[in-house]
Amino acid sequence: MSQLKSLAYSIFVSRRRKYRPESYGADYFKEKARVGDSSADLARCRAWVEYCKPTNALDVGFGTGSVLRGLLELGVDASGVEPFLVPQELLSDDLKKRVRLGSVVSTGFPDRSVDLVTCLDVLEHIPCEDTDAALRELVRVSRRWVLLNICYWTDSNARKDRTHINLHSAGWWRKHIEKSGARIIAHPREWPHPRSTVLLKVD
Repeated sequence: MSQLKSLAYSIFVSRRRKYRPESYGADYFKEKARVGDSSADLARCRAWVEYCKPTNALDVGFGTGSVLRGLLELGVDASGVEPFLVPQELLSDDLKKRVRLGSVVSTGFPDRSVDLVTCLDVLEHIPCEDTDAALRELVRVSRRWVLLNICYWTDSNARKDRTHINLHSAGWWRKHIEKSGARIIAHPREWPHPRSTVLLKVD
């Protein structure tokens, strides 16, 4: 039943909503930090680092900074971008120096400059018309790996965030990802959130 409710929400509600930058204020990010689990994020990062073995990484849409911190704790030279100043201001001082303004369609990083680009729970928030540009940008910056986590339209949390405006099926996302210039490859089944995780290899 929850999947049907999420599907109905995705089709009839979320598509009518517009991208509103003002939705991403301090309260939004503080709530994300409140319900987050830093130990779970560190576990996720460890799985990715052990498999991808990056020396550096870029977290596009770093949000609360928990993944950024996890990568750093594991010895990865990690940086982050967000299109809003608020999340940067909420970070600890040691993380602030590692982030800057930038968006999923314009990170500001050079071509093929990082081993691993992560973009987690971001793509469902952007306007649908920006999807292809965003995927191309993520692939452009990476020289090895792009790691995505995407909320699909039948996921139970699809309707739990009013800023989810770009909800689609896994097949829809696959078609757009395949146009980005990178290959989708199978990731280890034991990775956290395997259904919503997509790993791309940049050749």
